[in-house]
Amino acid sequence: MDIIHIKEPYYSAGKKYNWPGKTIGLGIAEHKLRGEYVYVKVGYSPKIWKIETTKAVELGRKYRSFHNAQGTPLIVLPWEQFERV
Repeated sequence: MDIIHIKEPYYSAGKKYNWPGKTIGLGIAEHKLRGEYVYVKVGYSPKIWKIETTKAVELGRKYRSFHNAQGTPLIVLPWEQFERV
């Protein structure tokens, strides 16, 4: 299991991408979206979260929640769509 470490969530993502509900997002590099699930840790928390890769791609397309961080293309996803492992 490859775990992606996200230093800080994207707090205003929901407002930017017009998501219903909570507004906190997690940016995942597009090249990391492989395999059945994507696993992430956020900040200093030991908790691990997961989302199905196909669901992640569908959400990114649905909300057009793409971002470029220093040349790295990201898909920004609502944190509430992740499940705790």
